[in-house]
Amino acid sequence: MKTANGIRSVGIILSVLPLLLVSGQAVAEDNMTVRITAPETGSKWSPCLNINLTAEATIQTGTIKNVKFYKREGLQFIGQATKVPYTFVMKEAQPGFYDIIAKATDDANNTVFSETSYFTVGENEDGNLLFNGDFECSGKPWVLGLTGTAKATVTFDSTAELYSGQAMIMTIQDGGELSWYIQYYQNFPIYAGHTYFVSFWAAAMQPKAISVNFQENGGDWTVPWQQDLEVYDPALYGPFEFQCMEDDVTALFKFILGANTSEIWLDHVVIVDNLANAAPAGEEQVSRTFRLLGNHPNPFNASTAVRYRMPAPGDVVLDIFDIQGRKIRTLSEAFNQAGTHQVFWDGTDAFRLPVPSGTYLFNLKASAGGKSWSENGKMMLVK
Repeated sequence: MKTANGIRSVGIILSVLPLLLVSGQAVAEDNMTVRITAPETGSKWSPCLNINLTAEATIQTGTIKNVKFYKREGLQFIGQATKVPYTFVMKEAQPGFYDIIAKATDDANNTVFSETSYFTVGENEDGNLLFNGDFECSGKPWVLGLTGTAKATVTFDSTAELYSGQAMIMTIQDGGELSWYIQYYQNFPIYAGHTYFVSFWAAAMQPKAISVNFQENGGDWTVPWQQDLEVYDPALYGPFEFQCMEDDVTALFKFILGANTSEIWLDHVVIVDNLANAAPAGEEQVSRTFRLLGNHPNPFNASTAVRYRMPAPGDVVLDIFDIQGRKIRTLSEAFNQAGTHQVFWDGTDAFRLPVPSGTYLFNLKASAGGKSWSENGKMMLVK
C-alpha cells in the first residue's frame, strides 16, 4: 500500500543494495531480448482500425515459447503470438493513449520485457487516461452491468447533438430496486498521490439521479470516491476532483444509473490524471513523476523484473531484503535516463548463491530534477 506522500509502507524500516540493470531492449542474463517494432512510439492512429502489435525477439540458448503484449503499464493483457513474426492484431482499437510492453517467455519460463511503446488512437486530451470516452468502435471497452430485475439496452447515435461525434444512449426498461442495479463501467487503475479530474457531457429525458465513482473490483467492493448528482439538461458535468490515497490497479470507473427508468445520454467522458501527460512527446513519452511499476512475474521461480519509470535523468538505487529486513543484494546503483526501466533478479544473493523460497522486499530510491523518491514493494520466490 502506498501512503499519501508516495512512500510504500511494508512495516519494516528499509535501508538499501545491485544486480543487472537493463535499459533500452530488455535483456535476461544476456540470453534473450525483445523489443517492439510496431507501432512506433509517438505514432497516431485513427480509431476503430486493426493495429498490428509486432515484437522482435531473439534468444541464444533455448526456444522462445511466446511473446505477450500488455497495456496500462503491464497490468492488462492484450494478446500473444507464438511464432515469428511475433504479431498480434489488436482489433478495432479504441480511442485513447496506449503504453504497450511485450514480454517474451522461453521454454524454461524465463521472461524478459521490452521498453514501452507509446502511441495514441483518435483524438485524446492531454492527461486523459480513459479509453473511448466518446463511445466509438461499438462502445468497447465499456461494459453494461445489470443486477436483479434491472433491464436496460445501450445504443450509439452518431447524430446526437450532445458533444460531438457519437453519444451513448441508455434506454431503461426496469431500473431495479437500487441505483447500483444498473452500471456502465470500465477498468481504470488508480494510484496514491494522484489527483483525477472526471468530466462528461450528459442529458436525460427527465431529471435523473445518478452517481459516478471508482470502486474496488472484488473483495469488499470499497468505493474510495463517489459523486452524486442530478442530470437533466444537456450540459458538461464536472470536472469533479478525486484525490487518491491508495493504489488499486483493479479499480473500476462506473456510472451508477439504476433505480429509475429515465433514458440517459452520455458523451465525451474524460478522466485527467494530474501526473500524466497523455500526448506523445517526440520519441519518448515520459511521466511527470517517478513511479514504481512493481515486479513481474510475482510470485516467480527463475527470475523476476522490477519495473519503474523515471520522469527525468537521475540516480537510482534498488535493494533486495529478506522479510526480517536484512539486505540480500543491491540490484542496481546507476544513473538512468528518463523513461521506463527494469532490473532483473535471479533469486540469488550478493555472492550469487540461491536464496530460499519466501517473501522478499525491495526498496527503490531515485532522484531526478531536484526531487527524490523512495518506494517499497514485496515479491514472493517459489521453488
